[in-house]
This record gives sequence, C-alpha cells and structure tokens, in this order.
Amino acid sequence: QYNNSPSFDNRRIGLVTDIDFGDFGFESVYGNFAQAGLVGIRGYVRPLHYTNLALVPIIGNLEIGATYASDFNKYSGIIFQTPPAGSSNIISSKNDGAMTIIGADIGLPLLSTSLLKATLYTDFSKIINFGSGVATGIKLDINTMGLVTGSVKLERRFNNGQYIPSYFNSLYEVERYQVDSSSFKFNSKATKLAAIKEADNGYFGELRISALGLLDVLGSYERLDKTPNSGILHIDAQVAPDKLPMLVRAGYDKINITGEKDIFTLDDRSYLYFEMGYKPYPYLLVSMLYKWTFSPVYDSDHNVIDYQPQKRIEPRVSFVYPFNFGG
Repeated sequence: QYNNSPSFDNRRIGLVTDIDFGDFGFESVYGNFAQAGLVGIRGYVRPLHYTNLALVPIIGNLEIGATYASDFNKYSGIIFQTPPAGSSNIISSKNDGAMTIIGADIGLPLLSTSLLKATLYTDFSKIINFGSGVATGIKLDINTMGLVTGSVKLERRFNNGQYIPSYFNSLYEVERYQVDSSSFKFNSKATKLAAIKEADNGYFGELRISALGLLDVLGSYERLDKTPNSGILHIDAQVAPDKLPMLVRAGYDKINITGEKDIFTLDDRSYLYFEMGYKPYPYLLVSMLYKWTFSPVYDSDHNVIDYQPQKRIEPRVSFVYPFNFGG
C-alpha cells in the first residue's frame, strides 16, 4: 500500500509495472523519478510449469518469489539517539544509509474451482542491519459467475525485534523523517525501528470486492499484539458504472491507531480523499476533489523536513485514455 504522494504540494511522479507471463512474472515500483527514493521489485516463478507436474491439478501452480526493496533517500537511514536521563549531552544522530529489505515467499494452492480458489502462503523478509519477520496466511478468491468477485486474506505475522512489517506503507513518505521546528523534536521511521527491542507478533487482514462492474472496494487492517498504537487501516473504494458518465471514488489511510474511537479521527496520522466527477466525453473527467493531505515543511536549503496536515478542495479536469496492448 505504498503511496509516493501523500502530500499534494510535494507530489512525485513514479511508476508501477506488473507483468505476469504465466510461467513467471514480476511486480515493481519506482517512487520518484526526480530524485533518489524508493525502488522495489518482486520476481516470481511457477517452477512446476517447466516439468510434467504442470498438468497436476492445483499444485501445478506452486509459486516462488523473491523481493528487493530499498529507499535511497538521504534521510531514510537517519537514527536519532536520545541521551540518557540526567545527561547534559544533546540529541545525536547517525545515518545508516539506504534502508533495504529483502524477502522470499512461496504460495501453495490448496483448492481451485470456478467459484473458489484457496492459497496457503508464507513470506519471509529481512531489513538489512535490523530484524526479520515471517508472515503466513491463507488467501481465498471468490467468483460468483462474474456478478461478484473478491478475495479475503488472513495473515499471522511473527516479528522479531527491530522489525516492522509493511515498512514502506501508505504514509511512509511522511514518517521517513520529521523535525518539529517549534519544539525541536526529531523523529524518523528508522529511529522507531531501532527502538524495537522485543519480538511483537501481529495480525493482518484484507478484503477486496468487485460487484457488477460497478463497485470496487479494498480494505485492510493490521495490528501488533503488544504495541497499543500499532493499528494501520487502508480503504479504497470506487463507483464507476460502465454505462453512466460518472465517477465517485474515495480513500482513507490511518496509522498508529490506538483504539476504535481513534480510527476515523483526522489528524497528522491520516490521509483522506473524496472525488466526484462527470464525464462529458469518454476520455474526459470533470470532478471536484476533497483531500485531507499534508503540506511540506522546508529547511533553509529547501529540503523537506516535516509535514503538516492540510485540507484542500479543488476542481479538476483529467484526461483518461485506456491503452490496449493485447494482440
């Protein structure tokens, strides 16, 4: 759920490319063409497709993958070190350089019918110079004759010390490096990572639904067992009727959630958007957009050192054209 532009005023141009060739494929993301930033790629192969076992029902689609992701931003590896209580020393920092994560995963199909598919999977990941974790779960894909399609994912996570699952999440660009100029408080995601001394397991759940070619919804939630403010929520929804010239879409992200009352409170841990539009032509969208986003705070060298919540309402004209690369 990485988002390269949680700030409208500091938005970036990146690229997401996913290609499945059947026997193998890859998923990739490039966060920012303008400067060093996040790069990630997962390659995967279905090894039994190259053997006689490819024709064996279900198990023939066994999938093995490997992942590499790294943030080359100059602030990604900064760790602030607070002096001991009673010490006269000031806060110091060190920079471990790029934050890099490697991983490996395997997915084993358990059931495959026209209505239901079930896959058991395990994913291992290691944050270089820090900790590691393992996630295992089951994914159910449902297809009710094309009327409603969807998937459910339930996952148990086993996290060692100095490890955060989904490290590059939806608000990572905001969490990476923060300086409160009024109180001179420093923070970074790498500092938060380094401060985790004990193992802390957790849960993750995800739901995707597509109904009648009209409604698409994605929602996910994760939480750690021992850390009270560890909840992370992500919601995306879109209503786009094929035969009507209209579009409604909305999204919401919230990190560091403590309890149920905290989930829908908009603050500096939230990102929200709502857009409603009309298509006078199939390739043209005229819309109104509301965003609870972030405005960047710059230092004297014009480097972004913090973000502050910001509300925006804007009219928008979008040119949308679908490209078909099929043979």
